[in-house]
Amino acid sequence: MKKSIALDTVILILLAALAGCSQGNSNPAPATGSQDESRVFVISGENNLIEISDGVIILTPGLEQFVGGELSFKGEELSGIKDFSTEFYFYLDGDKTVINSSSASIEGSEEGMIVNSNMGSTYSETLFSPEVWDTIFESLHFALSGTFINGETFEYNITLNVTEIANEMLSAYRPMIFLHDVIYGETADVVSYLPANAFLIGTIERVVPQTVPMIQVDFTSNAMPIGSEIYRTEDCPNAIYVQLPSGQYSIYIELE
Repeated sequence: MKKSIALDTVILILLAALAGCSQGNSNPAPATGSQDESRVFVISGENNLIEISDGVIILTPGLEQFVGGELSFKGEELSGIKDFSTEFYFYLDGDKTVINSSSASIEGSEEGMIVNSNMGSTYSETLFSPEVWDTIFESLHFALSGTFINGETFEYNITLNVTEIANEMLSAYRPMIFLHDVIYGETADVVSYLPANAFLIGTIERVVPQTVPMIQVDFTSNAMPIGSEIYRTEDCPNAIYVQLPSGQYSIYIELE
């Protein structure tokens, strides 16, 4: 199965309820609910050499996210790289504003490295200010540049397309996480503190659309941001605790 980030939407539902090891609806059927306050934008773009696909911007009350999606090469993938950097950016009043960036380098290697296809993500309560939304959506760019082991340089630039998804398409399936051959579904239980015997088992590594069935790739979510921490306890093996951006923990249970 292709292990990629395919992102049409991410909707976080924060519900205050009881703590504990609970049993919820085990049927991962399409969910319903109002998403009137959410806006989701799909990001893509290409030239004759590279392509960005499955990126997304998510604007929800109290949480704004940018996920870069996946980088692919139309010809032979670059290799033998000494260093590289990536940037997603836009211009406002002639000034360049970087939304998300990454870089990597390697020393003492004759083979060099390749560029990671996962373009990463970032989020905060106010990642974007409303007065620049239209500018971002009209002038979003991606740049990749670097140096090969032999000293030659490379640079690629793309103007990205940003398309808003209609509200009725935002959520089809309940929030789920695939972990160690098990699909866990979100419950209505949110706690402020972890049990004393809880331990960290990993973090969310990829996100898929909430409008399609969950894929079976470890540490995949259809709702939680990349990097969200996952905990469990020995005495409650059918449940996991997933840290929310608020600092609280949402309880997910094993789905049959």
